[in-house]
Amino acid sequence: MDRPRCQLAAIAGLLAGVLAIVSPPSPAQAAWRLQAERSLPAVHNQGVARDPVTGALFFSGTPSVANSALIRTDPRLRRLAARFAVLPRTPQGFNHIGDLAFDARRRRLLLALECYRPAAGGNTCGRGAIAVADPRALAVRHRVDLDPAQIAKAMWVEASPDGGWIWTSSGRRLLAYRAANVSAVTAARQRTGAAAPLRGLDLGPVLPSSGVTGGAVLPNRDGAERYRLVLPINAGARLQLVSYGIAQRGGVPLLISPRPRTEVSLPRSQRAREPEGLAAVPGGLLWQVKPYPGYTTRLLNYATP
Repeated sequence: MDRPRCQLAAIAGLLAGVLAIVSPPSPAQAAWRLQAERSLPAVHNQGVARDPVTGALFFSGTPSVANSALIRTDPRLRRLAARFAVLPRTPQGFNHIGDLAFDARRRRLLLALECYRPAAGGNTCGRGAIAVADPRALAVRHRVDLDPAQIAKAMWVEASPDGGWIWTSSGRRLLAYRAANVSAVTAARQRTGAAAPLRGLDLGPVLPSSGVTGGAVLPNRDGAERYRLVLPINAGARLQLVSYGIAQRGGVPLLISPRPRTEVSLPRSQRAREPEGLAAVPGGLLWQVKPYPGYTTRLLNYATP
């Protein structure tokens, strides 16, 4: 090789090395770091949420197929309170709480409800609802029904940081409900027939899988985002955390891109059989992963890249 070509090759190699250092990782290689892991009793197996003021953690779980539990712990996971049959009897037969959320603006727990009886075929009522619970007493205050023509069960809920919207999904469709409509007034009017079940804002079939099991919100990463919505999904051979940048126009949320970014990807294994709930904590995320057999729940603490 002559001298000019050798010089050009050396410069190209130097530039490639510099670019490798300064270029950000691709979406599939985001530098999330697993910094801690805890094993909890199986009753902590459906959802997790955090109160940003007190640091308390809230868990939903299934002590039996008949009803669901709520548990409150301190930031070090020491149990402070528990209620193991939270849901009152309803005509629909709601018995299952999925991933829950803490609405910091209104100081309330939001519970995703469905009817889930495996021996009877799974979703036995074809309806979903959002219940509101007292974070101190862990008791249900009221329940708002969702339009069954739009959503057949609520498996997770997450509140926007400003308290304006409540997120969930139906199949591969991402839905958002105005938080002000999930209220005691709406619940009372629905019980008397004066109000219809709530319909959500439909952001389209943007989810990579219908197996979304939870949600959490993270602070914005660039100027266009109000915040980032992170979702755990069952992706077949892998369990993943994917995220969407959320913007807002006229007070209404919208997606910056319909294509999600992969944040964390785990191969399915005996130790990581099913994804469950997700919560934002200072500096990262808490992700519940169910092993097989499901005698315990793994709580994975990932540090924000």
